This record gives sequence, structure tokens and C-alpha cells, in this order.
Amino acid sequence: MPGNLSFISTLRELQLKNAYIVGGTVRDILIGKIPVDVDIVVQNDTERIARDLADKIGGSSFYLDKQRGILRVISYGKSPPDYYDILPLRDGNIYADLSLRDFTIDALAISLADIETIIDPFNGREDIKERLIRVISRKSFEDDPLRMLRAFRLASTLGFRIEDDTLNIINKLAPTLRFSASERIRDEFFRILAFSNSTQYLRQIHNSGLLKEILSGIAENDIEKGLISCEKLEELYNSMHNIYTLDHVSIKDYFTTKVESGIRNIELWKLLSLYINSNINKPKMIEAVEKLRLSNRAAKMAILMIEQRNNPILDKGVNDKKLLYRFFKNSEDNGLGFIFFCLASTGLNSEIYDNALRNSRDTISWFFHVYKKVRENPLITGEDIKKLFNIPPGPVYRSLLDLTEENQVMGYIMTKKDAVSFLKKVVTNF
Repeated sequence: MPGNLSFISTLRELQLKNAYIVGGTVRDILIGKIPVDVDIVVQNDTERIARDLADKIGGSSFYLDKQRGILRVISYGKSPPDYYDILPLRDGNIYADLSLRDFTIDALAISLADIETIIDPFNGREDIKERLIRVISRKSFEDDPLRMLRAFRLASTLGFRIEDDTLNIINKLAPTLRFSASERIRDEFFRILAFSNSTQYLRQIHNSGLLKEILSGIAENDIEKGLISCEKLEELYNSMHNIYTLDHVSIKDYFTTKVESGIRNIELWKLLSLYINSNINKPKMIEAVEKLRLSNRAAKMAILMIEQRNNPILDKGVNDKKLLYRFFKNSEDNGLGFIFFCLASTGLNSEIYDNALRNSRDTISWFFHVYKKVRENPLITGEDIKKLFNIPPGPVYRSLLDLTEENQVMGYIMTKKDAVSFLKKVVTNF
């Protein structure tokens, strides 16, 4: 067991009756991890107990689900646990409560009255020892089909294997996943995509029949091709410090930026890579994004993938700076994700891949060291346009700024004097 379990002593000082530490908290203790969150079931008055615990640790409490009497207590201490969830004991006793849980490794409890004894009615400790995810009963999945996806998330989190009988039940019940709320499917799926080796588990999810229930608008025979591309994207991301030695920190900053709550750019590009060989059109792609209840920002990235997927950017590289400029002008930082996306979709021909990889290095370097510097330090500003030509903001004004920027990026304009001379010629010909 981990050494710092002082939170148990804190809970015992509340002198609660019929109170138990349960679920993943007990599992983590047995594995040797210090729990980040603690689940506690109590027989009555969850609100009072949550308030007393918050006062005890100098935290705060609030309802997660008022109807069901579930509260959370936030700890502001510097060491875990970060929060406690206080839940009512179901069906009057701990054995009945544990029987309603999903997996044997989470159907564990420690009574605060007897912390030396672990309550384990479904042999969860043995499954922890064997590193197995085993469902308590088929009814667990029938009651909440999302638990099937959670089995794979737990497996990826813990490095466990889903036991054969559990997999067989998932195979039979996979179509029922569609009855789960889209938001819950999204959150569970993106937690899996967040792992560095997520493709390993995506293949298992595909083999179970669940992946086709999650993805929309893609033929089943194209999913395997998408998994290959996703795996290559993952490999590129995991090894980019060796491939893009000069710019890997900036690239990582982009990929680890959040698109929305709980979803970073890397996870979204992994999702999009699953569609790479499907020939999905824009309306169907938008439908797929909406099905997972993703944000407008995510939708824009999906549309970028559709509109630009035939862009020859990795064929030409920095040899066509006009193409590069217009591409990054349209995509900005998301162009980095698209380059990785394109590289991941390159065929198995090593000569083609090597050429694309070289062009990707040159293109990314050009983006950071030429394009972004020009964007940050323009030779001509909007104020210059107004003063020099008395042109107010509007289409012509914007066009002049863009033309100047494009020629600066391409190296045709080096100084402000060059820029002014260039614009005078352009305005004369308008």
C-alpha cells in the first residue's frame, strides 16, 4: 500500500456509522497508488457528512446530483486526494451496494469502522492480481451500456486485460451503446484517445463491435484503414522530439492545447485520422462531429480536414511558398495538425513517405520561422494603408494587407520601403 493514506484517519475522526470507502479508491490502494479522488458511501444524511468533512479539511462541498443525494467535497490541500464524493448507501447494505457496480475490481469496500478488512464479494482482489477487467454480471452492461466502453478505458488506464467472458458479452451487446447519451460516449472515448498507445485499445474496441457505434458516416471496412493511419499519427506524435528536433516543443504546445473541456488537439486529430480513408463528405463529417456533441471549433478542424485532404502540401513543401502561405492563412496553427494527419495517411511506399517526411520538416520550420514571424511583425499595418492611400477598412483595405503579407512571406518584400513601393503599384492598377 502507498505510504500516505492519512485521509483514512481524517475520515475516521468524523466517527461515521455504516460508512465505507468504495470502488476505484480501494482498487487504487490495493494497486499501490495514492487515490486522487475518494468515494465514500454512507447510510444517511450525505449533506451533513459532506459539510462536516469540508469543515474538517478546510474545503468546500456542493451537490453533484441533488435528487440522488450525491455531493462532492473539494480539498484545497497540496497533496491528494483532491476531492471526496459522498454517496448514499444503496439498498440498505454494503453487499447490495457493491452488487450494483460494474466490474469486480471496483466492487470493493473498506469499512471506516474496520479498516483492516476489505469487503470483496466478487473476488476483485484476485482479478487485480491477475490484471483482469471482469464485469459483475451481464445486467451491468444492460443497465448502462456505456460501461462496455468504460471497460476499455479502465484497461488502458491500468494496463489490464478484459477477461474473455466479459468480451463475449460486449460483442453481443455492442449495438446497445447507441442508447447511451452522446456526451457520455464522447467523454469516455476521448479519455481513451488521450493515451499514448490508444490505437492498441481502439483495435480492441473495433473488434468488439463498439467502434462502429461511435463513429458516424464511415463504412466498417474503412475503419481498419483508419486505425492504421491513427497508429501512424500516434507514432509520429510520440517520436516528434527525434523527428522535429528544432521545433518539437512548439509542435507539442499546439497538440496539447485544449480544443474544449477534456479534449486536446492531439485527441481530435486522432479521431479525424480514423476517417482519413473513408471519402466522407462535408455534410456527413459535420453530422459525425455533431453526433459526438463536439464544439464549433472541433467542427472547423473537421471541415479543414475534408477541404484540404487532397492538398499537395507534402508533395511540394517549401518549393511552393504561395501554396504554403495560403494554406496556413486558412488553417493557422491547425495546419500543424493537418501536416501530421497527411503524413500519417501516406502510403507504405518508403520513398514517398521519406519525401513527405522531409517536406513536413521544412514546411513546419517555415511556418514557425518565416510565416509566424511575418504575421507577428508586418511591414505594413492597417494604419499605413489609411494614411498612404486614404482607404478605409473594407475589402480593398484587407486585400492590400493580405497581398503585402503574402509577398513579404515569399521573400519579395524585405523592407517597409519595398512594401510601400509594391502597394503604390497595386493601387495604381486597381
